[in-house]
Amino acid sequence: MLYKYTKKEDYKMNQANLAGNTRIKFGFNILDDEVVNNINNVSIPGVSLEALELTQSGNHNLFSGDTLDFDDLQISMIIDEGYVGWYSLYKSLLSNKNALTTNGDSWVVFTSDNHKDGVKITFRGCLLTNISGFDFDMNSTDDVIVMTLTIKFEDMSIE
Repeated sequence: MLYKYTKKEDYKMNQANLAGNTRIKFGFNILDDEVVNNINNVSIPGVSLEALELTQSGNHNLFSGDTLDFDDLQISMIIDEGYVGWYSLYKSLLSNKNALTTNGDSWVVFTSDNHKDGVKITFRGCLLTNISGFDFDMNSTDDVIVMTLTIKFEDMSIE
């Protein structure tokens, strides 16, 4: 039998991305307000659960593992004109060297025009592990310099 196209499916394919007008608020105890205001992108980490494969009498069975693995939290931010934010993050990264503690918790809240209450994700046991490099390009027409922060964390919850 040939597939038959319906108008209802056309509507589903052309729906607007209702989360497209999303605004973010981010908090992390090592970032002051000036730095937080320069954040322009937060990539929510992926989450995975390892599957265990057991073979018995020729049958393959899959069982879920008992540990969630999280990708790193990635945050992009604009470097301010005086490099104050970059320098404060650099000092924080230096203080993590040989430290036995984390930088605490961080959180991100997403709100959109269609969902005013928003969604809050809390990341527990955060540790700033990387500040990306950035280029000074004298020929660029773009006057914004962006850096990326990598934060490892132990667990996350969604409210």
